[in-house]
Amino acid sequence: MAESDSPHRQDENTPSDRSARADLLASMSLMSGLVYPSETIADTMEQEGGMDLIRESSIAQRLIQRGRGQRAREFLLEVLALRFQSEEMHQLAARIGAIDDVQRLKQLHRAAIQVPSLEAFADTMAQESVTDLIRESSFAQYLIQQGIEQGSREFLLDVLALRFQPEEVQQLVARIRAIDDVQRLKQLHRAAIQVPSLEAFTDLLDADE
Repeated sequence: MAESDSPHRQDENTPSDRSARADLLASMSLMSGLVYPSETIADTMEQEGGMDLIRESSIAQRLIQRGRGQRAREFLLEVLALRFQSEEMHQLAARIGAIDDVQRLKQLHRAAIQVPSLEAFADTMAQESVTDLIRESSFAQYLIQQGIEQGSREFLLDVLALRFQPEEVQQLVARIRAIDDVQRLKQLHRAAIQVPSLEAFTDLLDADE
């Protein structure tokens, strides 16, 4: 009897089966988000050990990616607004709003920090991606928020790495990764673009602790 049950149990542990269960659990959670608060769903899933599985699902990955893209666009536009004063900004804002490829946005974010002019930046925007995923669910918004937090930390560290010595920036990585306040991360991102030195940026971090 034990031998006949064994193949079935092994079947349930195959990657394809785990992926299917992850998508099913994510779908159920998203539907629940139409009725229950996202925090309630997330807490329940954490207690039941289901959140890690949900995060593996293709649905959750797309939503988290959407959150990263949202924050990437905001930070990119912020860099351009801080560096350049031009009416052309409005035209570029619409084009940037249509891009959801996070890697492309990250490349443009780096370019925005380094290019000498807005015209030079516009030249880098030859390729654009116009796809987006929209979900109306509190749990979907929860996953998107996780993507926003993750993207905020990544872009902040990217600015610091471009402006200052990587070895010195490395000492701040753990502290920045511990920050989950997206508004605070946004303030630090702006500060990272404007401060004269890494020491001045570190003082801002110290002021909040």
